[in-house]
Amino acid sequence: MRIKTALVTGGTDGVGLSIVRALVAAQYEVHFVGLSDMKGRALARELSALTDQRIRFWCVDLSDMIAVNGFIDAFIADIPQLDRLVCSAGLVSMTRLETAQKFERTFAVNYLSAYALTNRLLPLLARAERARVLLVSGSHPIALKQIINFEDVHAQQRYQGIKALGQAINAKTVLAQVLHERWSDNNIVVNAVHPGFVRSRLGRHFPWGMDRVIRAAVWLLSNESALGIKAAVSPDFEGVSGYYLFGDQREPLMFPAAYCARLEQLSTELLTCVEHADDV
Repeated sequence: MRIKTALVTGGTDGVGLSIVRALVAAQYEVHFVGLSDMKGRALARELSALTDQRIRFWCVDLSDMIAVNGFIDAFIADIPQLDRLVCSAGLVSMTRLETAQKFERTFAVNYLSAYALTNRLLPLLARAERARVLLVSGSHPIALKQIINFEDVHAQQRYQGIKALGQAINAKTVLAQVLHERWSDNNIVVNAVHPGFVRSRLGRHFPWGMDRVIRAAVWLLSNESALGIKAAVSPDFEGVSGYYLFGDQREPLMFPAAYCARLEQLSTELLTCVEHADDV
């Protein structure tokens, strides 16, 4: 029997970590991405003791698109096919932060890294029999409204951290629809999911004082994303594609074609600029 392989971004904490643990328990070969090398390696050792399958941690700064492309190159060279891709990495900041490519950091980590991964890893997903892609989204009103400011996607004119997060969440949800429509002939399931309220470090960049309130509040939350785990592992989601999943409900993704096309054009242009810069 062929061993199934999974890749999870944001896999050292919160939603991503809970999905990583579930995939390990389901006997997947699991690769997970995080920013802390020490934390990631320690977690890989812990998880390796629970399974006979390969567990590998990749230390990648998902805000740096050149680093993301380098990781994808190495991953493709190492892995012949991919059964599960979970894009869970995310952050929110109350102050505007820029990446190495001068992108707004929340947009780059939460959305652009997912766009790069899904587009470049298609050949590996297509080789698997019934691959699934899970894009971790957010709350219903933010995820499903048309809120992207295409004229200032990097929030250079006026920055608000929660709005930047909402824009990235919305873009990621739109991406699920785009990929579902584009990959329908490849038997690849693609969904966006509201993971529920899970204990995490999403607000680690909040200002002093507010971060203490957030840290106190998160201890009241679950350690697991029950819906995220089901969407990634459960046979109940076999063939279920093109949805925004929340609670026990499934809502078909139905963004206007023009909205989807504009986001895809912008994303392609941004990553093309990165590729050209890398060639210089």
